[in-house]
Amino acid sequence: MQSAKKTALVIIEALNRGSEPSEIAQLVVDKLQNSSQKEQLRLIVFYLREYAKKEKERNTCLVESATELNEEKLSQIRDVFDVKSEEVKVVTSPNLVAGFRAKYGDIFIDKTLSTRLRKLKEAVT
Repeated sequence: MQSAKKTALVIIEALNRGSEPSEIAQLVVDKLQNSSQKEQLRLIVFYLREYAKKEKERNTCLVESATELNEEKLSQIRDVFDVKSEEVKVVTSPNLVAGFRAKYGDIFIDKTLSTRLRKLKEAVT
């Protein structure tokens, strides 16, 4: 299992360096020559999918809103996070009374009514 994970990481590093597909294919062939090929390949694919899923989540701006957002608000959020429209996922949450929360990478913005009220209470007490 560790071998498959290491192979997946080597492939990811090659992709990040911009290696040619033929180079990457050769990496896989070299790694599989001395192993149980079918199982190793299944594990490599598993780790590559996990990596792709995490990358997609990391590169998606998740917006949780009390109501549906109009295009103007979405445009403002895209501008703040500097993302394209296909990188924004909006979820309407009945738990929010008003406002929105947005997360993109390490950046988190919370403009919900509950957070504003909590901060007001903290400031007063």
